[in-house]
Amino acid sequence: MRSKDLAIWLWLKFYLMLEYRTDIVDCANDCQCLSKHVVICSGRDLNNIPRMPNGTQVVVINGTNLSHIRENGLVNLTDHVIKKIEFENNLISYIHPNAFNKMVYLKSLYIRYETRLNVNILKVAIGNMPKTHLKFLNFRSNEWTSFPQDMFTQFQKNSLKTLWMEGNTIYSMNCSIFAPLKNLKKLYLPGNSISRIYVNGIPKTIMDIYLNNNLLHRVPNWCEDHHILSSALPDLRVLELSSNSITDIGKNAFLCLPRVEVLNLDGINIGKIRSNIFASMKMLKTLTLSNIGSPLLKKIEDYAFNSSSLISLSMEHTNFHFNKDRFNPQTIFASSPNLEYLSLTNNYLSNDETIFWKMFSPLVKLKKLILSSASLSILPRYVFTNLNNLRELSLAANKIRSWGDGTVIFQNMTSLKKT
Repeated sequence: MRSKDLAIWLWLKFYLMLEYRTDIVDCANDCQCLSKHVVICSGRDLNNIPRMPNGTQVVVINGTNLSHIRENGLVNLTDHVIKKIEFENNLISYIHPNAFNKMVYLKSLYIRYETRLNVNILKVAIGNMPKTHLKFLNFRSNEWTSFPQDMFTQFQKNSLKTLWMEGNTIYSMNCSIFAPLKNLKKLYLPGNSISRIYVNGIPKTIMDIYLNNNLLHRVPNWCEDHHILSSALPDLRVLELSSNSITDIGKNAFLCLPRVEVLNLDGINIGKIRSNIFASMKMLKTLTLSNIGSPLLKKIEDYAFNSSSLISLSMEHTNFHFNKDRFNPQTIFASSPNLEYLSLTNNYLSNDETIFWKMFSPLVKLKKLILSSASLSILPRYVFTNLNNLRELSLAANKIRSWGDGTVIFQNMTSLKKT
């Protein structure tokens, strides 16, 4: 390249840099720029949203003095492709109806621990925001006592997949509030003090629902309009009901849940597990029933775990006494032929070899058996040798006196692995 041409090229490059430059913005004093895309701003000295460095995509406003987000309150974010905004533990009491209007790329919005914010004010602001890319909303621990029934009325065209509404104080939940969310997959409602829930109108697309740590006294009715042939949640895969005040599970409690694969009932207060209560759940694979009782689990009825699909069962820390007057060893697992994982930690197993054999002999596909802290003083003969697929056996924290040379106890157990 000739010197004259080089000079012209350099001059043109310099001119274009000046003409089309973008201002270089340093990280604000009250912010931390953790990476090229993430900015966290915190501290009570901050009462607005500062300018952000180029390339910012995630903004966290945490523990600031921000009280009002006015119409142009997010103006310093509009020149960026902001995909995620978190407001947590600020002093927000007002959000302008059009505050989020220019957040066209937003995928995730978190409003957490904003206890001064009225839910009706937020309802209007999120109703007006662009929803083309919005996938995730998290409204956690804002001390709301109810949600307006028209909370999501303006969400007719949306692609929201996950809604998290944890840690408020919502005693009664009418799920028709979520009806406009036609693409919703995951609904989190834990820790809300919910004692009544009505599922009619809930989006049929939901695959996971979390209702743990509430005040439910019974398992909700999952049948649409109480019609046993029509499920309100036909695609539900995960049902989380742990740590509720449920005292009894009726024989039809889990009707209309044709595709549930995971059911968590840890920490509920039932005194009895009824016959065949899980039999209608034809795709159930994982069942957890740990820490249950009112205050103690007293009875397991015949065929309580009747499920040909069940693969994993945990019933830990229940202090259940496996005595003949409390359960039938011949039927308890007789209809669980595909069980591969079983944990009975912190219960009282019988040291009667006959009871032991009747109880475990049907579990020919079992791969992992955990019997820790199960009050065992002997190991029964000819029981484990029948479990040809067993790979892991835990007997920790028992008081087993002796098993001799172990021949009749562990003979031919070639699948068992050392751990």
